Amino acid sequence: MTERLETLRGHMLERDGQRYLLLGREGQRRALLVVRDFTRPAPRLDAPVAGLYPQEPDGNRAGYERNVEALRGRELRSLDGLAGRHRGRPGFLVASGPSLERNAAHLAEAPEGSVVLAVNSAARHVPRPTYYMAVDFIGNRAWVDGIDLSASTALLLAFAAPWLAEVPFREIRWFRPTYLSGAPEQEIGRREFPRLDMLDCMNHVAFTALHFLYLAGCDPIVLVGADYSYRPDRYHAGSSAMPDPVGRPIEVRDVHGEPVLVDRLLYQALVAFQGACWFVGRERRLVNATEGGVLDSPAVAREPLAAVVARLRESPSSGTFAP
Repeated sequence: MTERLETLRGHMLERDGQRYLLLGREGQRRALLVVRDFTRPAPRLDAPVAGLYPQEPDGNRAGYERNVEALRGRELRSLDGLAGRHRGRPGFLVASGPSLERNAAHLAEAPEGSVVLAVNSAARHVPRPTYYMAVDFIGNRAWVDGIDLSASTALLLAFAAPWLAEVPFREIRWFRPTYLSGAPEQEIGRREFPRLDMLDCMNHVAFTALHFLYLAGCDPIVLVGADYSYRPDRYHAGSSAMPDPVGRPIEVRDVHGEPVLVDRLLYQALVAFQGACWFVGRERRLVNATEGGVLDSPAVAREPLAAVVARLRESPSSGTFAP
């Protein structure tokens, strides 16, 4: 590669000749130590959340290895040239929480030049996103079946579900993961894809998407569909399928006072994401335009998506977003 995201040297960790693109170890440390104080209400779970890295079952590791085999021999283009590409442009991080059904239509009104990054099945609710991101090693074909992503650039973890590489995207960019602590994916990625750039994956795709929009220079970064909770009839927007909860789900109140459910996996993801928001929010304007959910942090302003879009349309290229 001729470019290695040189503009981000201040956010790199040099170790053993490898350059790790880190969201910030201080930010990650706070995700583990103090971010729970930002949660309102703070769910109380069956088991303590001792860390964000439960032991991976052997079946997961075997799946990663199979996916690597499917890519072996291919020419994989990494994140060359994407650092700072969208500096000062609004970036919309669109996750697939149930609330996305309430406000996704407003994304069609985003001003020209906006960057829209849809993860997983959120792409079904976004007209022609700028980027599509997935990190799951199995995935679900229903995420993208029957929708047009020919104008979208895919950002794929190098051992995400192999079928994603066959989707007719405009182009595919690949990356490998880094984590706060060791994980099978990190070991496999270092061994098999040493030349790929790295993004922080922590434990879920929205975390990685936030890291990418930060590195790309987006400002503000607007969160949509980032519920980190689910309704009894909806785990994801547009789908009635309900996966088995991780641990006993508990009922809490969302930011509007409505009852929602949170399981251990979602709470771990919430803790990690709020830590990332704390770090990113020191340098960028973060706006939570999610119409529900339990994400609530001093680092993130809350405003309806319709109002955010209207304000951006008034001055779309200013590079700032004054409240």
